[in-house]
Amino acid sequence: MVTPKEMKQLLLRVVLFLLLSQVAAAAKNLSTIFSHGSNRWDPKSVLVLPKDTAFDGITERWTVIAAPTFAGVFRPATEADLVKTVRLARKHKLPFLATGGLEIDLSQLNGVSIDSDNATLTIGAGVTIGVILDPVYEAGFEMQQGTCSCPGQLGVTLGGGIGRFTGKYGLQIDALLSVRLVTADGRLLHVSNTSYPDLFWAIRGAGHNFGIVASATYQLRRIADSPEDRGEVMLVDLILPPNMSTTYFELLESYHVDGSLPTNLAQITSMGWDTSFNSPHVLGNWVFFGPEEEGRKALAPVYALNTSIISTTMVPWNKILASQGFGQFDAALCQPGQSMDYYSVTFRNLSAPCEFYASITPPLTMGERWNTSN
Repeated sequence: MVTPKEMKQLLLRVVLFLLLSQVAAAAKNLSTIFSHGSNRWDPKSVLVLPKDTAFDGITERWTVIAAPTFAGVFRPATEADLVKTVRLARKHKLPFLATGGLEIDLSQLNGVSIDSDNATLTIGAGVTIGVILDPVYEAGFEMQQGTCSCPGQLGVTLGGGIGRFTGKYGLQIDALLSVRLVTADGRLLHVSNTSYPDLFWAIRGAGHNFGIVASATYQLRRIADSPEDRGEVMLVDLILPPNMSTTYFELLESYHVDGSLPTNLAQITSMGWDTSFNSPHVLGNWVFFGPEEEGRKALAPVYALNTSIISTTMVPWNKILASQGFGQFDAALCQPGQSMDYYSVTFRNLSAPCEFYASITPPLTMGERWNTSN
């Protein structure tokens, strides 16, 4: 007689077999569809299937949590092949980015072009934030950026694009001039303020919902037009123990209450566990766009906290991400193959975290830490 446990294991095996069979069948179907000679693909465009050795590396995501399953990945090398990919998928009713579906990998659309005369930057959909920083800086410009180097520039932009430059230049979408968009029915549209203006309005903040953006053009800012900072910033990193967290968060709240935060001053605060001291800590990162002397005046309340761990450096704007968090934050955020659970949130009041931190008396045992976190 089969026990309930054995029945459950049997059912799981059947479900797994059926799922793998569906993926294998879908992969075979993809191979037939995409290998047809009438497609006339660019030689660099390629279909990668689960049986191929390159498949795992190509489908690697920022976090391994809830990774999707694909029947195959197509990597178009040109905009024209991207359009053909969407049309083929639509014709054969192939789902995108779904279990057993087709992933369209845009990493080969990685062109970067700077027009110095018109102060614009045009990039392909596969370009990450870290790739554009040095070329833009070396050409004599600056632009809005995200909070780490590994995300796609376009992906961040289409969601709004918050970063240290928000107070100075606005969101990343404020620098967006135009995009080339492939719609679900396979049309290629040039979208801007003057061409499909309603669609252009919509994609700036909700752009992931209206098609596949193949490329985008941004407005750059000339460093020469910012004599107050000449493209350099003052970067301040500090670590606070839990008994100082209340004072720090009251300081943050004061900037909000009286509106005294200068537009050329930005900050990011994170909270974590310090394994060296077996206690929680607050990590603050402040960026001032301007000379160090003025920056120290603007950050006088921060320096007045008298924390024992604080660093002040002057760096060019393109090195903010590499230097933030004592030079470790970007590498930690961009480490591949990890189970990432970082979240950002905006508060008006942070009294709860302060009270929680104040209630902890380090050091804690592993068991005490587990009970506290649960």
